Amino acid sequence: MFDSPDSLANICVEFITQNVNSVFSLVQENNTYKYVFKDSSTCLPSSVSEPLFASLDEKTLTDKLLTIFDPSVTRLRRVHISNASKISSKGLRILRSHKITELVAVKSTNITVNDIIGCLGDWTLQNLRLLNVSQSTFGNNEKVRVVIALSKLKSLKCLDVSFTEFNSQGLQIITTDLPCLESLNISGTIVSDIWPLKKCKDRLKYLNMYNVKATNPKEALGVIAKLHMLQHLDISEDNDEIFQNAGEAEGDSGVNCSDFLEALCQLPNLVSLDLSGRAGFEANQLK
Repeated sequence: MFDSPDSLANICVEFITQNVNSVFSLVQENNTYKYVFKDSSTCLPSSVSEPLFASLDEKTLTDKLLTIFDPSVTRLRRVHISNASKISSKGLRILRSHKITELVAVKSTNITVNDIIGCLGDWTLQNLRLLNVSQSTFGNNEKVRVVIALSKLKSLKCLDVSFTEFNSQGLQIITTDLPCLESLNISGTIVSDIWPLKKCKDRLKYLNMYNVKATNPKEALGVIAKLHMLQHLDISEDNDEIFQNAGEAEGDSGVNCSDFLEALCQLPNLVSLDLSGRAGFEANQLK
């Protein structure tokens, strides 16, 4: 068997990535440098612009490389940034004139979530469907302001704030202000009270809360039981601090196996369940 040849689009993307200085000229404009196509008639559709962005991201994006994505010659709808170590919020403002529907900016520690949202244009703020800022930072003193910024994303359906400083106050705000929210990942955050999720009970389909430490485990389980639209639920963890071991006696705030199973029975649409790390549950109990 012979391997299929790579697509022409992929070949072009690879060539541009490896030969930036051959394809573009570096020009000075308003005391800054930017890349422009040497062939002024060149224009890249989203089917090429987005893979090129991803390829340059793998290479490590810089503010200078971001200037390639001038909205007059490129189109970006889905943007994935996995390495923001060498870009600034100033460079990221190139996104402002693009109509973005999906934005992934993970492991961003030198640009805050607030900075990222501030780089988006009005169309994007009104139409963004997916935002993933996992392992990024909300900033030291701007947590409330950042969550208010998140609340501007009225069309957002999928939000991933896992392993950030996102907290219970933030959860209360987004569950009120994001009317289209269907998928939420708060794994590894400092959320301690999930009662605001009740406001999403008629629309939330995917909930990931790995290693979320609930102050009141039994109350948290009661909230989950009301999320009748859930199709996927992840309440796994490294140990049993959210819910007591199912085999132990129920404490003041703990829950036992029967409590857990009773809650699951109230989720008729559930097709995927992850409770890794929890002792005391047998597979036949969950059938």
